[in-house]
Amino acid sequence: MSQTLRLTGKATVTPASGGTKQTIVLPNLSLTIGDNEEGAVRNIGTSEETFAINTDIGDAGYLILTNETASGSSGSCEVGIATGSYFVQLAPQEWAIVPIAEGTTTLYLQSDTATQTIRIHLFERS
Repeated sequence: MSQTLRLTGKATVTPASGGTKQTIVLPNLSLTIGDNEEGAVRNIGTSEETFAINTDIGDAGYLILTNETASGSSGSCEVGIATGSYFVQLAPQEWAIVPIAEGTTTLYLQSDTATQTIRIHLFERS
């Protein structure tokens, strides 16, 4: 059995100098995902840490990351699928939705200057 993950949204850019506001409408995305998913909140320090993906997830599919560190805090957190090789960097209150390569079994996370609180939610590929 499978589930559907639906994503909708828009991005609005408002220039500080009084220019024209721009709205970018993102296409609706409907993704078929597997039955298994995993979520966790981790406090990530300045030494690289690993997050082993639950073996119930046959193939990692889509990853939602949120840096829940308080707005105005210093630092950021990097996330990758290989040690020392990061594909996303999140400052406090930033988030990302990214597809993960099939066969991924571990995430690697590291903060640059201060501990960051990161919410991880991973969906199985269908």
